[in-house]
Amino acid sequence: MLRRLLLISPVLIAGASQAQDAPVQSTIEFGPCHEFIGAYFITEETARQVVPADYQLDVQDNGVTAQVRAITCESISITSEDGTTAEGGRHVVYQLGAAVLPPVQLDANPYLEGSENVTEYHAYAYNTLTSFEPLAEAMTKAGIDGVHYVEDIAFTYEDPNPETCEMITVAGSVTQPEDLAFSFTGAVRDPGTSTTDGCEFGENDITTSERAVWYTDGPFGMAMSDTSVPNSQRLLFNADPTTYQPLAIRYAPTGDVMTALSGQDIGQFAFTMSGLLERGEVFTILRPITEE
Repeated sequence: MLRRLLLISPVLIAGASQAQDAPVQSTIEFGPCHEFIGAYFITEETARQVVPADYQLDVQDNGVTAQVRAITCESISITSEDGTTAEGGRHVVYQLGAAVLPPVQLDANPYLEGSENVTEYHAYAYNTLTSFEPLAEAMTKAGIDGVHYVEDIAFTYEDPNPETCEMITVAGSVTQPEDLAFSFTGAVRDPGTSTTDGCEFGENDITTSERAVWYTDGPFGMAMSDTSVPNSQRLLFNADPTTYQPLAIRYAPTGDVMTALSGQDIGQFAFTMSGLLERGEVFTILRPITEE
């Protein structure tokens, strides 16, 4: 299945940026993807250093949740309404940010009509990194700040036996440029290729439809990435499948830009999730936010 990203852009970038009379729209389709999410807690003061004052932080008892989202996909295709296209093979996308409360009242996501048990998340996207340069360019055209094309980016999600629930190695890193450097490594549960692969649920695991909303700022103001998973998807809170004790993932943000979001030596994520983005389509609408 494909992961679809709709970009609505108020500018066309070709050498020098030039404002357009109308948005340039692009449709991005991702092939089957493996996803890893690592979360940890930071203080409200640390979060405020990277999240603009226009956003209200989602402060919990443990602080503010910071998140590292890593996705590796087998293919990507970008088609713009101006007739330009770009296609590629395996690529990686990282998204890093902190939990915020919705800054605007959102309409219902049309792709989730009829879905039940929708889980909803909101975060500020501090940085987006990708190994596919046309994707970075397309997102920049959409007026999104904090987007980086990083050639030296890695994300390994081993899958030796996709038909069973077992522990597999996951690792990710960015080494260049130095200000964006970070790494993580450890074990996750392999979710298998379907919900019938025998991967036993732990007490925190859920099957749900999902809406994940990431906000960001850019030269044209606030923008929103509204992702929906209309088909029920298995979310595995990572644990040893024999004991269901949490699996430790070591995390080391070393670059100046990455360290700013941590404020301290994190060491390990507080909790992690893993899963597949191939059981049904996943839709993302990325657009500027305008208040009525």
